[in-house]
Amino acid sequence: MLCIAQKLRRLEKRFKTFQNRDYEKAVILYLAIQSFSAVRCVIDLIENGKDGYTATIVDSNGKKYVTAVSINNLGNSGKNYKQYKIGDTISVTGVSWTDHEGNTDLPAEKITLIQ
Repeated sequence: MLCIAQKLRRLEKRFKTFQNRDYEKAVILYLAIQSFSAVRCVIDLIENGKDGYTATIVDSNGKKYVTAVSINNLGNSGKNYKQYKIGDTISVTGVSWTDHEGNTDLPAEKITLIQ
């Protein structure tokens, strides 16, 4: 897991347009409503998109997550991007949140195939 300093450096890129005081408020709010997660799951469903795909993944407790696997999120000019298949067991790391319907979104910042 990333330490707080690493999270803040990543957040700085997302909130760099804010003035200093607004930036601090935005970071506090961002950390309050979101959490950093590392989840080991099996891919249940894949929907292909423009620069990647959206996968519905299920952990060992049966909890479902929706993860966006995109070239942009994984960084390094697409070198970290891989197309996985339904049934693959993967580890997904990223900032997660739960929407108003109770669905948990987990955009992949790091994804690893577990064999």
